[in-house]
Amino acid sequence: MYTPASFGMHDAETFELMRSYPFATLCSVSNTDMLVSHVPLVFKEASMTLHGHFAAANPHAKIPEGSTVLAIFHGPHSYISSGWYEEERAVPTWNYQVVHAKGTIHFYEENELRDSDLKQLILQHDPHLPLVDSLHEGWVQAMARGIRGFYISVKQLEGKSKLNQNRSLEDQRRVAQRLQHSNREEEREVASRMDKNLKTRHPSDGAEG
Repeated sequence: MYTPASFGMHDAETFELMRSYPFATLCSVSNTDMLVSHVPLVFKEASMTLHGHFAAANPHAKIPEGSTVLAIFHGPHSYISSGWYEEERAVPTWNYQVVHAKGTIHFYEENELRDSDLKQLILQHDPHLPLVDSLHEGWVQAMARGIRGFYISVKQLEGKSKLNQNRSLEDQRRVAQRLQHSNREEEREVASRMDKNLKTRHPSDGAEG
């Protein structure tokens, strides 16, 4: 992924984005074909692994053990008008955050219990659901017959945070202020992340990307 130095992300930032935006685009190449699936993934920092499952009928569930895969986590993004800048001679752009996690995929055996992964996925998004406490081995095994669980051993992690760092401090503040008043939640989230970035980093020259 093309990432100018000023748009790079620290590990802690990439971990946060993967947890906040867990619905990933998973890509792999098999022979001459490219496979793409959209799946929620649970990130485990201690083991640097991503955990999820495919429907058993999904072609991705049949790729070879140990295949290289790429999981793309899309954070908030927004169009940025050139009219928001202090300088008149400017061009519009797009602000966004994204993380690429590249690694090898490993599948659970058919008879291997994976209730902890299933429960964790539910708890992460619906912690107050009474069903979670009543999950039992038989139910999990019945459910597992229709899916194929997997984990990805992450070998390479790249994060890109393009939040106008190549613009002046004044331009960054002006853009963030505009987005703060948007009626779109996603654009307000971009503004929030720009504000956080302004408090922790200094602007530097960099190319658009």
